[in-house]
Amino acid sequence: MEATTDKYTINSDPVFFIKKTISNHYEININQIESKTRIRKIVQARQLIMFFTKKFTSLTLVKIGKKIGGKEHSTVLYSLRTVKNLSETNRLYKEDVSNIYKKLKEVFKYGIQTKLLL
Repeated sequence: MEATTDKYTINSDPVFFIKKTISNHYEININQIESKTRIRKIVQARQLIMFFTKKFTSLTLVKIGKKIGGKEHSTVLYSLRTVKNLSETNRLYKEDVSNIYKKLKEVFKYGIQTKLLL
């Protein structure tokens, strides 16, 4: 069973699906997420993409960084820590993370293969 959403499949690129889900949630486009901009809304969306990519795939930090605008592995690690810390200290942010998690989990829970051999 291959899950589909709009015109792309999760199996073909789970990272793209995560990017699309989060960019839709924050009403920004994927090009902005992959840019070098440091606007808070975009940075937080980028951090969440890294966080959920780590959670739902087996990609290494280096591969996650490459798929999200060519970021370094240390940036990915920083993003993972930032999402965790903000979730623990900011109730609204935690709710946002929880809502996105529910959307993603609903799709990934059906045994969808998310491990990419890149």
